[in-house]
Amino acid sequence: MLTHDNLLCNTEAIANRLAVTQQDIFYSWMPLTHDMGMIAFHLTPFLSQINHSIMSTNALIKSPALWMIKAQEHGATVLGSPNFGYKLLLTAYKPKVAEGWDLSKIRVILNGAEPISIELCHRFVQEMGAYGLPNTAILNAYGLAEGSVGVSIKNPDEPLHGICIDRRIVGIGEQIQEITDESQHAVVFAEVGYPIDYVSIRISNEKSEKLPERVIGQIQIKGRSVTSGYYRNEAATKKAVLQDGWLDTGDLGFMSEGRLYVTGRMKDIIFVNGKNYYPHDIERISEGVEGVELGKVAVVGLHNREEQREDIVVFVQYKRKVEQFAEIVVQLKKVINLKIGIEPALVLPIRSIPKTTSGKVQRYQLAEMLVNGEFDTLIAEVNSHVAKQTSSIQIAGPRNEIEQALLKLWCELLNTERIGIHDNFFEIGGSSSC
Repeated sequence: MLTHDNLLCNTEAIANRLAVTQQDIFYSWMPLTHDMGMIAFHLTPFLSQINHSIMSTNALIKSPALWMIKAQEHGATVLGSPNFGYKLLLTAYKPKVAEGWDLSKIRVILNGAEPISIELCHRFVQEMGAYGLPNTAILNAYGLAEGSVGVSIKNPDEPLHGICIDRRIVGIGEQIQEITDESQHAVVFAEVGYPIDYVSIRISNEKSEKLPERVIGQIQIKGRSVTSGYYRNEAATKKAVLQDGWLDTGDLGFMSEGRLYVTGRMKDIIFVNGKNYYPHDIERISEGVEGVELGKVAVVGLHNREEQREDIVVFVQYKRKVEQFAEIVVQLKKVINLKIGIEPALVLPIRSIPKTTSGKVQRYQLAEMLVNGEFDTLIAEVNSHVAKQTSSIQIAGPRNEIEQALLKLWCELLNTERIGIHDNFFEIGGSSSC
């Protein structure tokens, strides 16, 4: 439930953080069914009594360059988009189309609603900087429907910032360990700013006790822009809204120098071999594989009753024939295992990925469909095509007794006969726990 006071406070807070003036013009392609589209880019400029324009989402999909072309035509100064919008534009636009662009009037592009790629943000401002876009234009933000929409936003005119930490140390109560981005264990989390007006943020442990900075915990919020509960759902309200008024967002993260960094969602954490793995970290790794697009992959954890362990399942939005998907399956398993030391149990193509009105992936729906057997036929079809592809690959045999002994050991450990002397142990399913 969101009251008039919730919305009035949140829209005022967003306008304050963006330093909105009467000279600003908002421009958005996000539909009004999207929280960010409705509240941040319709109600906020409306209540601030300034002009704003909305373009069709379908128009953006058909011609991503229209986003910047129309923003320039309207003289827009404040834009916004989830993460995938930046990748869409960078992938589709051509320098020839961008000739004559002048993006110097754009002072803010609000970035939220999806896990944020700091690398993509840097690439976007670098490429669009050639057309006058200020390098401080992107303001990364964090929000959720329970907080009206906005909770924290990066300060304008500050550079983009991220922290590179060891992905092996991401449990609740663990202090983050910064490492270089050259390490295979490195994962970068983007800063999503300071709390905006009318809302406070704290990081807590499982007992809702406040944790110090740079320690990972549950993100909890409180304030006039935060909901008091769920409509006609007392059980959900009691679970989320604590006795002292703080609301448990279900998200995990840490604070550093007053800034918030979101690491994942509590219910989405995958626990394997005594370690925590965040789905969106694995999704980010997956997006580096050819054929996997940004924002079109979802990772879920599924309990394997026979083996008594948590399996990783990767869903990829894919609209071509299943037989063409086999190579993506092979490559994804190799890359993920090489990066985190665990091979996904399944990699499946699906037509669309279910999301909430605020753009968050509904992983539980995919897990439920999997448990209910809705993907059984697809799994059999994918496995069949993968088997055909891998069986056609030439394998180099052992040249001496030592190589023969090692191959025999590997075959026993990995439960396969198709291993050659040039194969990488981790790329073919091996891990430190073997």
